[in-house]
Amino acid sequence: MSSGELYETVRPELDRPGDIVLELSDLTFLDSSGLFALFRIAGSLDGDLIFESPQEHVGRVLEMMHLDGRVANIRVRRAAANGNGATASPARAS
Repeated sequence: MSSGELYETVRPELDRPGDIVLELSDLTFLDSSGLFALFRIAGSLDGDLIFESPQEHVGRVLEMMHLDGRVANIRVRRAAANGNGATASPARAS
């Protein structure tokens, strides 16, 4: 999925209040355009943008950028290794 496709997938959710959870366990690559799309989503959101279960490489990129804590409404949640698959669409946190 390109950064533009990511933004377009999430865009309908941006007008609704609340958090958005992006399940990232199948994401294997994140570059500057992907980071820009995530910043753009976070900046348009009335709630938190939560990155769920990033793979090791993607998690390192997120840590290097200090997104968890530097950007007020971005959080990273690491899940225990349980073999669950990823979802392809954004989900609202309950």
